[in-house]
Amino acid sequence: MTADKLDKLNQYDVWDSGRVRRWHTHPHITPQNVADHSWGVVAILYLICAHPSRVLIKAAVFHDIAEIHTGDVPSVAKWTFSELKKVSDECEKVVQDKFNLVPELEEDEMRLLKWADLMELALYCHHESMLGNTFARQTAEYVIVNILTKTVPNFMAKDLLDHHFEGVYYGER
Repeated sequence: MTADKLDKLNQYDVWDSGRVRRWHTHPHITPQNVADHSWGVVAILYLICAHPSRVLIKAAVFHDIAEIHTGDVPSVAKWTFSELKKVSDECEKVVQDKFNLVPELEEDEMRLLKWADLMELALYCHHESMLGNTFARQTAEYVIVNILTKTVPNFMAKDLLDHHFEGVYYGER
């Protein structure tokens, strides 16, 4: 996507971006859209940060705004195909720059946002797995064991992670 094609974007695209369906490539029991996900990311940030900055919260609200044009490119696909991730990231950057709603973050805030984003994914997948979705269980386990437990940003995040997943996906079972 080139910037000249984005000239037709308008303020309604901002609102519509929240309605983009997530998890469209796999069966799910409870549907989720970008707005649901973004709310979850913001809620997690408030749980793991004593006083998250307004800039961090704004970034969390709008971090997936580009999906109005790219759709929800599944994380698993981006983890598997590095070229897809690169192109997807470039497209997202073009759209984010056009809307000018996703602020630049300091490195520590970017780390918090990425962790909260993945924690929300893990919580959603865990919820789905508790309802019987076996695909979601595999995704939750991969994200929790291979990413979240190795990148915990602070003790509040560790408490949240352990509260939901210790003894289920790691630790004593």
